[in-house]
Amino acid sequence: MSRKTITKLTLDTAMAVLFIILICAYDTGLVFHELAGLTILALFTVHIFLNWTWVKSLTKNLSTSKIKIKPKLTYVLNTVLLFSIGAIIVTGIMISKVVFDFGLNGDTHILAAVHKWLAYACLGLLAVHIVLNRRFVSVTTRKILHDYNESKLWKSIQTLGAAALIILVVYSTVMPASGKKAQQSAAVKDTLRKNSAMINNEYKTKDDNDYTISNPQSDPTATVSLTDYLSNMFCTGCNKHCPLSNPQCKTGQAQTQAARIQYEELYR
Repeated sequence: MSRKTITKLTLDTAMAVLFIILICAYDTGLVFHELAGLTILALFTVHIFLNWTWVKSLTKNLSTSKIKIKPKLTYVLNTVLLFSIGAIIVTGIMISKVVFDFGLNGDTHILAAVHKWLAYACLGLLAVHIVLNRRFVSVTTRKILHDYNESKLWKSIQTLGAAALIILVVYSTVMPASGKKAQQSAAVKDTLRKNSAMINNEYKTKDDNDYTISNPQSDPTATVSLTDYLSNMFCTGCNKHCPLSNPQCKTGQAQTQAARIQYEELYR
């Protein structure tokens, strides 16, 4: 079994698993989602490079009769996957809130919807891709298990386990959301929906009576510090819902500024 074949199978498996994890964006967090998405881009580039000879040869002979239906179908499927993943990456970069924050404070719902549904479509295409290549996967896996004796296989499992542990530790360290913050986000979920217009991209002037920032816990007659006031309000820029006392993006900073003005109106 050649090292290149083993590398291909390992790479494809890693991409498939990572892509499935990326589908669950709200469960993994925005930081991990964006970084893992860039990792998919790198792995996909390596995948094309490793299979470039096959791609080049099939492209030249695609219209000839000596190429059977299955290779042609695989070629078309891979081409659709290429453009779909490219579109997913582009839309992901455009709506990014962490790695590439372009400050797009406008309506990005269409881009987010395209990003989401293309991901679901690609998941289905990947399933078809695996089915078409199931024989290669099955034969290669059996050969790998046959060629590796018990000690080598155990060493490989240990290496993979150590790598998984390192990734888990890094993931737990990098992710900014704590359990307390998650509970706060869940507690104000309904409030955020009702106040979706709260502190949008621009705020109205002070004498505009139609514009308010609702805070169900606030009492104009009570003394509330600015920190406590901002801590009970959350950014609506992404699913992280950071408290406005500690904004993590440009959208959150704009909302914090508007909240400060509202605080001045209520308590000063």
